[in-house]
Amino acid sequence: MSSPARAEGISDVGIDAAPDPVVAAAFAVAVVLLVVCTGGMGYIAFREALDRAEETKAREEEERQERVITANKGKFTAAAGKPKVAKLTPSQIAAAEAGEGGESLNRRERRRRERESTSSQ
Repeated sequence: MSSPARAEGISDVGIDAAPDPVVAAAFAVAVVLLVVCTGGMGYIAFREALDRAEETKAREEEERQERVITANKGKFTAAAGKPKVAKLTPSQIAAAEAGEGGESLNRRERRRRERESTSSQ
C-alpha cells in the first residue's frame, strides 16, 4: 500500500472527524468519578490518622492518670479510702469555742447573734 491509500483508509475510519459527544461525556464522567473516589480515599485516610492520634493521646492520658494515682496512693486520705477530715482555721476554732453548743459560726452569724442577744435584753 502506498501512503495516499493509507491516508484514505485513515480518513475512512474517522480519525479526522470531530469527537463523538457521547464519548466525550462518558470520558468526563469517568474523570469526575475518579477524582471523587480519590478525594474520598484521601479524606478517609486523613480522618483515620486523626482518630488514631486522638486514641493514642487518650490512652496516654489514662496511663498517666493511673501512674499518678499509683504514685500518690497513701499520700492523700481520699485516695487511701479514708474520709477526709476537715481542718479548722484558728479563727474557726475560736468561734466554735465561743459559740453556743460548740457550733462553728462565721463572723456574720456571730454578729447577728450578738445583736439578737442585745436587743432581747
